[in-house]
Amino acid sequence: MKLKINNQKINHFFVNKKPNVDWFYKNKLNEVFLFISNEDRLKILNFVQQQFLIISNIKIISFFHLKSQNKNIISYYSSKELDSNSRRNIVNFIKYIILNKFNLNFNFEIINFGISRINEKEFSMEKLRKIVRSVLVEKKDIILPVYSKLIRRKINEYLLKYTLIKYKTIGPIGERKIKIMYKLKNK
Repeated sequence: MKLKINNQKINHFFVNKKPNVDWFYKNKLNEVFLFISNEDRLKILNFVQQQFLIISNIKIISFFHLKSQNKNIISYYSSKELDSNSRRNIVNFIKYIILNKFNLNFNFEIINFGISRINEKEFSMEKLRKIVRSVLVEKKDIILPVYSKLIRRKINEYLLKYTLIKYKTIGPIGERKIKIMYKLKNK
């Protein structure tokens, strides 16, 4: 049996409990604001969600400010990973509709937190061994798909065994990928 949470009650709780949230934006006069009322944030979120329901299968989940990286983030869900051109178009579309409807201008990153769960189902150590073998034989770099932190930790532990391989985590939060590189020997 699955329980469904009534989002209106949760939103009402957040509006009453925390009336303002961190969110960097500019108004038409180019004045910079460091917070927005939670009620306004939810209005903007609902409006953007309605616009995306009409035109695509991408679902906007939330807007928030990430203090550790000092960035505004919009999280979305899509069943497949978007290329950079599609992401740029989505960002421009969201900026345009918010500027026209609410007279707010802000910069943000969009992140798909769901893609790591989708890729997690396809992960296996056998595939990782084949990838490592191809890096060692062909001496080229390979970027793995987006995985959750738990899977990335397993991959890092496995890659520690190899002395001829370097690896690095790249990408924004929520969409981190591991880049596996062949380490050249120093002569």
